[in-house]
Amino acid sequence: DAESNPLCRRLQLKDIIPTQMQRLTKYPLLLDNIAKYTEWPTEREKVKKAADHCRQILNYVNQAVKEAENKQRLEDYQRRLDTSNLKLSEYPNVEELRNLDLTKRKMIHEGPLVWKVNRDKTIDLYTLLLEDILVLLQKQDDRLVLRCHSKILASTADSKHTFSPVIKLNTVLVRQVATGYDNEWQAIVYGSSELEIGLDLFLLEELVYKILEVSAVQHYNSRSVQTALWPPPK
Repeated sequence: DAESNPLCRRLQLKDIIPTQMQRLTKYPLLLDNIAKYTEWPTEREKVKKAADHCRQILNYVNQAVKEAENKQRLEDYQRRLDTSNLKLSEYPNVEELRNLDLTKRKMIHEGPLVWKVNRDKTIDLYTLLLEDILVLLQKQDDRLVLRCHSKILASTADSKHTFSPVIKLNTVLVRQVATGYDNEWQAIVYGSSELEIGLDLFLLEELVYKILEVSAVQHYNSRSVQTALWPPPK
C-alpha cells in the first residue's frame, strides 16, 4: 500500500534506500555545473568550495563504507577460520597462530596467490593483506584453513623448512623472479628462505605500497630500520 503513495514515485523500498547515496554522488557534479554559469567571481568561488567539500564528504562516506564492508568480511572469515591443522605442527610459534584474531585488524585487500613449491608443485592460496600482516589461507569447502607449509631447501636436500602462514610485513622483502613471468615474485622473510609466489597484480601493488608504508613508519620511529624493496610499484 505504501508503494502506491505518490511520494514513492512507484518505487519499491529496495529502490528507495540507495537514493540517498546516489544523491550524494551527484551533488559535486551539480555544483560544478552551477559554477560554470555563475558570473560573479566571489559567488563562483563559494560554489566551487562547496563542491570540494561535497567531494570530501563523499570520499569520507566511501571510505567508511569500504571499512565497514571489510570489517564484516573479516568477521565472516574469522568464523570460517580453521586452525585444526596447526595442532600437529612443529612450528615454534604455533600457539600465536592458533589465537589469530582477524577482526582486530583492518583489511587492506584480499586476493588469490599461488605458492610455487618447486617446478612441479604449486599450491593455490587465498591471501588477506591486513595492516601489518599477510595471511596465507587455503579454501576447503566453506572453511579457510590456516596451516604451516613446508619446503625442502634446494641447498640442503635433507633440510625441510616450515613457513608460517602469517607473515609480518616488517620482515618482508618483495622482488620479481628473474626468470619468471611478470606476475611471479618472491616474498623473502628475514631470517628465513625465499617463498616464490604468483600474486594477483592488484594485490601485489597494494602489498608493495603497504610494505613501504610500514617500513617508513618504523624508520621514523626507530631511525634505524632499513627495508630494501625492489622493484618500486609502477
